[in-house]
Amino acid sequence: MPHNAASNSGKASLSESKYFGGRTIVERQAEAAPRPPRTSAGSGQSKGHDYQLRAPVAADGPSVSALIAACPPLDRNSAYCNLLQCTHFAQHCIVAERDDAIVGWVSGYRPPSDPTSFFVWQVAVAPAARGAQLAHRMIAALLERPAGHGVTHLITTVTANNRPSWALFEGLARTWGAPLTKSALFEREIHFAGANDTEWLARIGPLSMRTPQHADQEN
Repeated sequence: MPHNAASNSGKASLSESKYFGGRTIVERQAEAAPRPPRTSAGSGQSKGHDYQLRAPVAADGPSVSALIAACPPLDRNSAYCNLLQCTHFAQHCIVAERDDAIVGWVSGYRPPSDPTSFFVWQVAVAPAARGAQLAHRMIAALLERPAGHGVTHLITTVTANNRPSWALFEGLARTWGAPLTKSALFEREIHFAGANDTEWLARIGPLSMRTPQHADQEN
């Protein structure tokens, strides 16, 4: 994980063990840097460059499902699951549109057992939209919504060989100047009966050192 070992690694390991029952094996401190872009509270729509960022609606379900299917190795959730995310969890999910097509998607939620954390479930960006830091911008916009107020940590799970995802979250940690920890959450043999690679928990925070900078504005 990025940068120097954090001086408070013991505290972070205790926090992870309490919530996840996991074992922290890596913790590093990112360099100080600005907080993610600030967006204004409102309808959940924003325009940045030629992308529009907004909260999803039920009618987006088929497009979200198609985008996820086009972005392996993401799990193809059921259409019903994606519809629930677009409705029940709309304020914790975001789509990016360009030319009336959905080219970006981030789903997440705040775990009831740890409400100060925001869990990023899936990140999908269409091949044609890559290279513009769209995933970074969508996650930053989510944290700046009213539904993200009070979040102190960003968490997600990633398999060891998913380098694009690790690069994204390592980059977020650097940008925010926050430590990133890594621990085994769901193990291949114990939890997946050998059918899936171990899912590693990535935990970024605390995020209290973030400071505003230019952003995709939500109207």
